Amino acid sequence: MLRKCFMVMVAGCLAGTSAQAATIDFNKTEGNWNVGTNWNGGAVPGLVDTARVGTTDSGTNTAVVSDVQQVTQLQVARLGLGTVDIEPTGDLTASTRCYIGYYGILGTMRVRGKLSTPELWMGYQGDSRLIQDGGSVHVSSGFDLGRDGGVSYFEQNGGTNTFNTLYVARTHGTRGTYTITNGGLTVAQTLLLGNEISHTGGVAVLNVAGSAFVKTRYLTVGQGHKGVLNVHGGELDAASISVAYGTGEGCMTQTAGTVTFPKMYLSNHGNSTSRVDVTGGALTGGEIIMGSTPVGGTFVQNATLNLYDGVMTLTNKFLMGGLSGGLYAVNQHGGTNQIANNLEIGWAADETSTYTIDGGLLTAGAINVGGTAYKSNTTVLAVAGGEVCANAFNMIPNGDATLKVVLPPSGWKPIQVNGTAYLSDTLSIERASDFWFDPGTVVTVMTYTAKSSGTFFSKTNLLNGLDCRVNVLSNMITLDQLKPSGPPRTVIVIR
Repeated sequence: MLRKCFMVMVAGCLAGTSAQAATIDFNKTEGNWNVGTNWNGGAVPGLVDTARVGTTDSGTNTAVVSDVQQVTQLQVARLGLGTVDIEPTGDLTASTRCYIGYYGILGTMRVRGKLSTPELWMGYQGDSRLIQDGGSVHVSSGFDLGRDGGVSYFEQNGGTNTFNTLYVARTHGTRGTYTITNGGLTVAQTLLLGNEISHTGGVAVLNVAGSAFVKTRYLTVGQGHKGVLNVHGGELDAASISVAYGTGEGCMTQTAGTVTFPKMYLSNHGNSTSRVDVTGGALTGGEIIMGSTPVGGTFVQNATLNLYDGVMTLTNKFLMGGLSGGLYAVNQHGGTNQIANNLEIGWAADETSTYTIDGGLLTAGAINVGGTAYKSNTTVLAVAGGEVCANAFNMIPNGDATLKVVLPPSGWKPIQVNGTAYLSDTLSIERASDFWFDPGTVVTVMTYTAKSSGTFFSKTNLLNGLDCRVNVLSNMITLDQLKPSGPPRTVIVIR
């Protein structure tokens, strides 16, 4: 009896392995996935089959998944218009790959249940969109949002998604956008906006807003293509962030929310151009590096960071200028920039780095104008307002370091150094066009507890009609004997 049962089981297994894989097309304008008559051949696709929704022959199709279904491959919009709607009770698995927009006009997927696949390709020479209001999307290998041409869009309004990698706008001429306003997104390895270094013309966008949470290991904004990161709320946590890599152009805008990282690179290798605009929220990390030197070749980099409002907090350092011939700039118009250790303005040879502040608060363990590694560069700290505080202030001698002070019409606060100041190279002082002072006024430019013995500026420039005496004292720099410039004040007497 046992021998007979064993033979029946073996026969059953052999019969299962001999099943022929088939490509089966959905043939209804709209209908349930689990109804056999809604598919060509009269049978629902199974484990070894390829399911196609939206083909040239069948026109516009919408398949509704309300239970557990599994196929080997899913093609949505195969040369046609197709939609797959996964309801809250639906659980759809494509064991090899899922295409949305596969040489089609437009492929659409709506997710409120579960979608699982090793590979998800959206926009394979077609347009695609995925709208998620709940449930989960799990991609165990790679997710390409915008694989080869076309426009692809992923809108996550809820649910929890896990991907191994996420490449947005992978190849040339592709446009891809991932927007998350609620729910969670975890990318185990790389989240890359604009992938191919050798291809151009594409645009990749990641929008984070609302109460969304995004976590990834590596985030690259612009590699070959143009990458755009917009943080309007929620939380973004990455082990490493690169804004512009290789030949890419990267743009990051933060208006609210929190961005955390151990390291952030602006213009990382090659001929890259990066821009970061912070108007609100919290940008919190270990260190920011503007520019990095590639191995071999001649490259030109440009990196700009604009701080209007919000709080930047670095537990380590901020390095500006990592490549010969590069142009690096920080413009602080407001907000707070807190650096625990060094602010290095110009830390590589033959580059130009400028930090300009006209509002807000800048604090650092040490401010080094001219960096500490090289001397043959052009570096400027320009103070036209706001507050600047540091525990040490160093201008590297024999380089091209400049401390530029622009006296505003009101509200000037001296640069405060709670330690030793090393003064060298150039001090430039100019007045704003509407700067006024009273006779006998003494303006304090900088205070420090000590000045390195014998250090003075090798050059002092008075600009924009400013006429005064500059005093480099043991504990401060002051201006006195100011001579009035411009028209006299208007005095109105009311009787």
